[in-house]
Amino acid sequence: MQCVTLIEGDGIGPEIAAAVVKVFDAAGAPITWEPVDVRPIKTPDGRVTVPEGVIHSMERNKIGLKGVISSFYGLVLVFWGGQFLFFPFLVATKQ
Repeated sequence: MQCVTLIEGDGIGPEIAAAVVKVFDAAGAPITWEPVDVRPIKTPDGRVTVPEGVIHSMERNKIGLKGVISSFYGLVLVFWGGQFLFFPFLVATKQ
């Protein structure tokens, strides 16, 4: 069983992340999920960063699923992303 860090995100992120988790579960993927909260925190020296628990989770699991992040969180994750390899993607849809 592989433990995967789950960063739900904000806006529609939690709904999309929940749907993706259901797909993995329905497929019988051998995954356990470790949800983490990436809301920015301010350190005593005034820096804004993600909670240490997020970084520890990613280091421990070596893999994560990040939902949509459309607010200030995204700016924090850009700097945090330098520590980990993310594969961002865009999906184009036509109505």
